[in-house]
Amino acid sequence: MWFTVRAFPVAIFLFLFASAVHAQGEVDSLYSQAVQAHDSGEFERAIALYSDVIELDANHANAYWNRANLWPDEQNARALEDYKQVARLAPDFDAAFGNYGFTLLLENRLMDARKASLKAYRLDNTVYSWPLNIGHTYMLEGKPDSARIYYRWAIFRMESREDLDGAVSDFDTFIERGWKPETSSAMRIWMMKSYEGRD
Repeated sequence: MWFTVRAFPVAIFLFLFASAVHAQGEVDSLYSQAVQAHDSGEFERAIALYSDVIELDANHANAYWNRANLWPDEQNARALEDYKQVARLAPDFDAAFGNYGFTLLLENRLMDARKASLKAYRLDNTVYSWPLNIGHTYMLEGKPDSARIYYRWAIFRMESREDLDGAVSDFDTFIERGWKPETSSAMRIWMMKSYEGRD
């Protein structure tokens, strides 16, 4: 009798272990399919597959991260939720906070955007995007002098003309949205000149 009682929990453990191994295999397979769809430009299919992964494994930070980066602009609320999950699951991942900050910025949630971008900057102060985002929050609040402080930090960290092009495209987005268009245009010109004269 004693052996039977002890064997029962072992049988349950083996069943649960086998089920977990099977579920993990399914998660891995779905994630691999999602990455392939993502890499092939099949973004809607990739989003659906990443969603399936998350349904099976609610702590799959990579699935949240990849799905967050795929949501179209009109789905910013979903991207924000995914970035928030990545930040929860990987609290030392600067890009989770940085992208979360930029998405908040696009929602015109400037204080929240600044807070997230500052966290990203504290985690990795070598990335130009994080002080750039902080500068944007100040510029959009009508504080161009404060914005320039952070923009200078961003310019100092830019490694290529491609980085500059990415940064100035943010100003184009603000202009298109009617957000401080005159200031955005002036800052765009100032940043390009400052980049050229940084050496």
